[in-house]
Amino acid sequence: MKTTPRVLNKLMNQQSLFLCLDFGSQSVRAAIIDEMGAIVLVEHLENLNYLNPYQWQVEQTPQWFYQQSVICCQNLMTKAKADNVDLSNLKSVGITTMRNTLINLDREGIPLRNAIVWSDKRKASIIPKLPWYWRLGFSLASIVKPVNKTIKELQQSAFINYIAEHEPKVWQNTEHLLLLSAYLHYRFTNNFIDSSANIISHLPFNFKHGQWHKSNSWQFNALAVKADWLPKLVAPGAEIGQLSKGCQNDFKLPKSIPLIAMAADKACEMLGSGCYKSGQLHISLGTAVSITMLSNKFKGPKTFYPAYPYLIKGLYITEVMLPFGLALLSEFIKQNKAQLDFLSLNKLKHRSTEQLIEIYVQANNITADGLEFDMERITNITQFSNGFVGLKEHSVFQQYVAIMDAIVCGINLAIISLTKRLRQPVKDIVISGGGANSTRLLQAIVKKSQCNVLKAEAKEAGTLGVAIELAVSCGIYDNHPQAIKAMLKPSITIKQNDI
Repeated sequence: MKTTPRVLNKLMNQQSLFLCLDFGSQSVRAAIIDEMGAIVLVEHLENLNYLNPYQWQVEQTPQWFYQQSVICCQNLMTKAKADNVDLSNLKSVGITTMRNTLINLDREGIPLRNAIVWSDKRKASIIPKLPWYWRLGFSLASIVKPVNKTIKELQQSAFINYIAEHEPKVWQNTEHLLLLSAYLHYRFTNNFIDSSANIISHLPFNFKHGQWHKSNSWQFNALAVKADWLPKLVAPGAEIGQLSKGCQNDFKLPKSIPLIAMAADKACEMLGSGCYKSGQLHISLGTAVSITMLSNKFKGPKTFYPAYPYLIKGLYITEVMLPFGLALLSEFIKQNKAQLDFLSLNKLKHRSTEQLIEIYVQANNITADGLEFDMERITNITQFSNGFVGLKEHSVFQQYVAIMDAIVCGINLAIISLTKRLRQPVKDIVISGGGANSTRLLQAIVKKSQCNVLKAEAKEAGTLGVAIELAVSCGIYDNHPQAIKAMLKPSITIKQNDI
């Protein structure tokens, strides 16, 4: 019988440990996870704050992102020391980050301006002019499909085009143009390297082949980017480099370990939820709601929109995002706090407000009673009241139910759109994120979609996804399905017949 690396580790009585980081929009998470998927220790930094120089602009200093990573890891190492965790068994480190957060560095690697965060809404008004032959080709194509309109929207949304227009000195002095993932790789290892599964941004990236476009492509011409600004790309699972001595000391690690290339946050969350085969559909119920289908077809959610690379070679992510997601419910609770305070006075006060509302709604059989909520009628979550259609004397609970029903309808429309676009039936619907704790929400999705739902048991899906990739990359497991089977608990199935 063949002795696998995993069996050898067991024989040597050494449990491999992995340092896993997840830098999201609202929190930083650092965890030590073992080769069986057990979370040995975890540390969170919650409610991150950003800078808003003008309305709809979201920025932060690049150094701040590194500082938050350091604080989180230092706190984790303090816990590890107190719990006598043997950190000599740490094998490698990986980090997954939020997408489309852009950082300009000079020749010495010094930031030239604040990072522009993905949620920023600024637009470029003066955009690069394409060569005449591209303009002619796209004009002819626009007779059939709105190609010119789509390309113009892409150019206007590209942060680097805004910088070239409004901050020419920053643009002229740029020598390195990095996403947050590559910036943190640089701060961790001194190497300008990123993962090909991290480039989900308005950059000249070939999503199908996982590499930068050639400099004569229309994508390069459409963006104010120079080819030598961009980092080297490696596949997920490849080594970025050893942690530098400075980073090792900042993290309070007993030794330097290799940093391994990962993928963007949603991809790692999917892997940590058990998604590894074509036809699986994943729903992330968080501040933002994403509905994502894994497929072996390279096909975006609509014409001229790309699919994204996954951690597993040959698979792509086709994604639909709801514009506001569960942030709508959080904002609704915030603005109606006075009317909901009585819920916390009972013996269930240890529950969250969302859970208390759900219990109250179920106990009193509350429905929306004809009230509807239209997502298209709102431009930001603070003005959610504009979304109500037919609002009369409806209670705060009926309004809450109407918003939740609208979110479920949006999810179902996305599922229909993805299956139709990819011409592929759904094999499984896997759900993760904070909203997965809502029984009512899960049951509503099952009822609306007419599909069984698997609730991922992973509470730290993002960091678990990182751990799975690290375990495969170092040879403990031969492949991702094997690692998922060993490292994740079985999902809870919610069937149509159970509702």
